[in-house]
Amino acid sequence: MENNSKPDWTTATNSAKISENSTMASERASKTADGFNSQSLVQMCATFCKCFGVTPPQFASDPIDELCDYVLAQTKSGKIDKVVIFNPDAIAEWCYYKYKNLLPNLEKFAPYVQPLCSVFPPKTPVCFATMYSGATPAQHGITKYTKPCLTIDTIFDALIRAGKKPCIVTVAEQSMDKLFRNRKMDYFAMENDQAVVAKAIALIGQDKYDFICVYNQEYDDIMHRTHPNSFLSKRALVHYNASFGA
Repeated sequence: MENNSKPDWTTATNSAKISENSTMASERASKTADGFNSQSLVQMCATFCKCFGVTPPQFASDPIDELCDYVLAQTKSGKIDKVVIFNPDAIAEWCYYKYKNLLPNLEKFAPYVQPLCSVFPPKTPVCFATMYSGATPAQHGITKYTKPCLTIDTIFDALIRAGKKPCIVTVAEQSMDKLFRNRKMDYFAMENDQAVVAKAIALIGQDKYDFICVYNQEYDDIMHRTHPNSFLSKRALVHYNASFGA
């Protein structure tokens, strides 16, 4: 995260755990008149770009300034050089708060909670397309569960234009393996979550990439087969926590 010859890494997640405590998180969770979180998933792309100091992609919305201020305050230089984004699919806000006792290691690396409102429909490819382009579903064209290669401007394009080196490490054939192909960047499509985590750790150690996007699928896979609160689904959360060490 620091701007020096051997930078540390800052870590975020797609369920927006970038928690001092639940009280502060609830204070950030300002609501619209109809009860939704006022900050949107649409804003995350511009937020990442502002922290990096790069021009956001074409359709990017406004950044979440409070989150940017928090992230940049952790640095000595006032900007970040390297980021790891951990994307554990389908972990909703309710799931995080209900089972945060199963995720203590994640909070060590991502000690800030930013409640967000999803886009509709809240399907995996729709949400990831929005998160990494800043575009609404109407703008990026994915409005159902389908996994085309996006041709609109994305954060990966913005980073490449700025001379940064992004990469994606994902389970093969999943949305993150399909949506952002055909760009001058590296893709690592692995057999399972364990292989993804091992590869991501190796890439961090190499210090070659500026933006490492890591996708895991176990919770999503299991909760669709069983139930979001099933024993096996909760075990998936325990596995995510273990990926971040003791």
